[in-house]
Amino acid sequence: MSISSTIALLEGNLANIAGSPAIQLENTVYNDTGDPWVRATLLPATSQLMTIGVGAQKKMQGLYQVDCICPEDLGSAQAHQLADAVVDAYPIGLRLTDGTTTVIIELASALPALPLLTYYYVPVQIQWSVYE
Repeated sequence: MSISSTIALLEGNLANIAGSPAIQLENTVYNDTGDPWVRATLLPATSQLMTIGVGAQKKMQGLYQVDCICPEDLGSAQAHQLADAVVDAYPIGLRLTDGTTTVIIELASALPALPLLTYYYVPVQIQWSVYE
């Protein structure tokens, strides 16, 4: 289990959303084209020890936040439709696996929209967990 494989699985699923706009991954620069885009951020929480002793099981968990960003003054429909597509791509119980790591989606939900400079965005928070 690793943060890098968790990020890769979550980002891979985001890239598979049909008709998805450009994706700004963590620690990258987005070259603004004036079109909608999404900005993804992994927010890991403190791991929890699930059992004690030899072979103890650990749970890593956190949020994967996807900000659905659209130019301002165009209304809210486009940002909300994009947020709906992201929520639908991460249904409760979805398992994303690469053979050694399995990310389990616990819940995805859109939050209230916010202004961002000359943009309007709807954050989507995806709760995930990985057991080791």
